[in-house]
Amino acid sequence: MPQPNMPQPTAQNPALAKTRIEALMSASTAWWQTTIFYQIDPHSFQERNQDGTSALAGISQWLDHIAGLHVGAIGLLPLSPPLLHGSGQSTVDASHLRFGSLEAFDLLLAGAHARGIKLLLDLSSSDGELPPPGLSDQLDSLHFWLVRGVDGFRLNLHEWLVKDSLPQATAPFGGQDGVGPQTGWAPHTELSAGGQLRTLPAHFQWIDAPWQASTVRAQVDRYCASQPPDSWSHWALRSHPQEPVRVGAGQERVAAMLLLTLPGTPLCCCGDEQGAGSSFFRALAALRQPSPPLTLGTYHSLDAGPENIYAYQRQHGDERILVVLNFADTTHRLNLSAAATEADILLSSGMQSTGKVRLRGLYIVGHEGLILRLRNR
Repeated sequence: MPQPNMPQPTAQNPALAKTRIEALMSASTAWWQTTIFYQIDPHSFQERNQDGTSALAGISQWLDHIAGLHVGAIGLLPLSPPLLHGSGQSTVDASHLRFGSLEAFDLLLAGAHARGIKLLLDLSSSDGELPPPGLSDQLDSLHFWLVRGVDGFRLNLHEWLVKDSLPQATAPFGGQDGVGPQTGWAPHTELSAGGQLRTLPAHFQWIDAPWQASTVRAQVDRYCASQPPDSWSHWALRSHPQEPVRVGAGQERVAAMLLLTLPGTPLCCCGDEQGAGSSFFRALAALRQPSPPLTLGTYHSLDAGPENIYAYQRQHGDERILVVLNFADTTHRLNLSAAATEADILLSSGMQSTGKVRLRGLYIVGHEGLILRLRNR
């Protein structure tokens, strides 16, 4: 099955950018390329439940809230090492579930699907868990959950560096595209989509990097320019819901706007919407999801002048979106007329600025983010 390409136009390689655009326009789009992932740690739900219900039941009760965020997929962190690393159905029973029964899991899965939300399981191993299982055990575990109806997995890449000559590599996938060899540029995440193990390289460099416009821009520019033509980015502000969000004070909405407007699939952690304000997060996600430029468009950063301003353009066909992010608490008057003469404000982080603006003399206040639709010249 041909895989869609993600265009990442860069000044360094415009020919490659043109090839990627043409490939994208002629390819079908997979569901995981245009959705928002919402990562949940069952342990945190276990701690917050005061009525004696299981974590899985608690997450089921949270589904309406998640659906209201315009989230299309839930990534569920490991339920239990014996459960997720067992060999087939014989080792999967209620005694292995720390967070609820299989019946509770089935209700969660059915509730998510009823709301149009995919459910994926984290099967990656980490230090302190059981010894890594053999390939056959892993495939048995994948097969059990695929048959049960889950929509994909997160796996450690090194566990899936297998050869096509292994006959068991395609067994759980019913002879479809199978597992196949994976390349080394996706260090964190694997995703099974439609029976095919598909790579989503997670980008976690922001976790330890200084929260500065110039630093973040350089990371994104470098990352986008270095990806193979058939890659797809996967952005996250933190790798786990229990980690703190390391952004500057007052920058929660700017960070959310950055995460949901970069090329690729954003990964949000449970609680991110509360830090940015649930109303704002819903408005931001509702703007992103039906927007071809923000979900499938090309990326190109702009020189905005002040070093604490990060501006970039997303484009799909003739539709162009400009994102302007202020990483500081000072107000700036910008000249972005190189992009267009005028633009319409689609969303501001303060949810107050609206209307048409001229890009020569665009004002942006401290800690503000703007999403603008560029008017064609």
